[in-house]
Amino acid sequence: MDTGEITRYIGNYGTNRIRKAVLIGTIGPIWSGRPIIRKASTAKGSTMAQAYASIDIPAPPDQVWQLIGGFNSLPDWLPYISKSELSEGGRVRHLANPDGDTIVERLEAFDDAARSYSYSILHAPFPVAGYQSTLCVQATEGGKSSRVKWSGQFMPKGVSDQQASRLFQGIYENGLKALAAGFASKKKTK
Repeated sequence: MDTGEITRYIGNYGTNRIRKAVLIGTIGPIWSGRPIIRKASTAKGSTMAQAYASIDIPAPPDQVWQLIGGFNSLPDWLPYISKSELSEGGRVRHLANPDGDTIVERLEAFDDAARSYSYSILHAPFPVAGYQSTLCVQATEGGKSSRVKWSGQFMPKGVSDQQASRLFQGIYENGLKALAAGFASKKKTK
């Protein structure tokens, strides 16, 4: 089963019949400067929309992963998230955005060696269902720099695929730009 099939299954049927799912080596599509919208049919005939963003950061991948690799670390680098609290032994995070909205996410897979984790949204003010996302850091330039990739797929609810994809595209792009800006400011102060 590939990542898309697993995500679609979880989106359609939930996690009651699943003990464990490991998503390894998730690679999103190549970023072309506009939202990438793919549709995948689910067992119920619905479609999954996708969003993807990546950014190159002039810092070693282990240094970037040290900042973003913790499941509770979003407030440290993502301006959209002002607060994060863990529950269920660190597997669920309760996030707050500046508007006071609550977002609850579950850690689905974590691979420290590959500098990657995947998560799903359990509750959020977003017009989607079956949301699955992966955040990963890859080495570039022989390990001197990093490429951070953030991808997700979801089923739009009450909005078009394009509208849902643009929403997450904006979150991913703005978050990664803020991450890169944080590393750029650290480099200038040294």
